[in-house]
Amino acid sequence: MAQSLQNWGDWQHMAATILQAANNRLLRHVTNTNVPLTPLALLIAHLPLTDGGIGLRDHTKAAIPAFLVPLIRSIRYATEG
Repeated sequence: MAQSLQNWGDWQHMAATILQAANNRLLRHVTNTNVPLTPLALLIAHLPLTDGGIGLRDHTKAAIPAFLVPLIRSIRYATEG
């Protein structure tokens, strides 16, 4: 279990796969190409604007923190006021 917590982004789910496919179709449409983008191009696309990317979110890496942060905040509000 401890090993799986080290790599939060290494999970697969049908919804994440669908979202990634939609992002890839959008990028192919924007770049006016019919070929899949290379892994390097996808990494650059997920970089923030300030780092030279286009700021698309990688849903597999954002899902667990997006769930945990509000959960932890709610627990703190409930226990500490």
